[in-house]
Amino acid sequence: MAWKEIGNRQDAIKFWQAGAVGLFDRKNSICPLCEKQSVRFYAHHFSSDSSAIWSWCQHCKLWTVASNMKLWGEFDDPFSNAEISQYECLQQPSWIDRLDELWEAGTLPQYGRRIHKPV
Repeated sequence: MAWKEIGNRQDAIKFWQAGAVGLFDRKNSICPLCEKQSVRFYAHHFSSDSSAIWSWCQHCKLWTVASNMKLWGEFDDPFSNAEISQYECLQQPSWIDRLDELWEAGTLPQYGRRIHKPV
């Protein structure tokens, strides 16, 4: 079964939330659509003001990405030294295959650490 990007914004928001819970609250979030498996995630800081989080379900093969936001957290990132130009291919389904392989291998961090926004 091939990966399919979530087209419905309401469903995508549920995936983003599940990914953020896994990343920052260190809890497994069951896929809000198939309810069979935990949502997997990968987050990347492009700059101090721009981040993205990819969320996907290995069971139902759905994925989404939320970008152009600031994630208030710290996490290990195996692609932290990649240039922005290298991320042009990230919206492709093959990228999700790669992320899933890295997740299975334990290369992607399974959680992060929430930090507080400065007041």
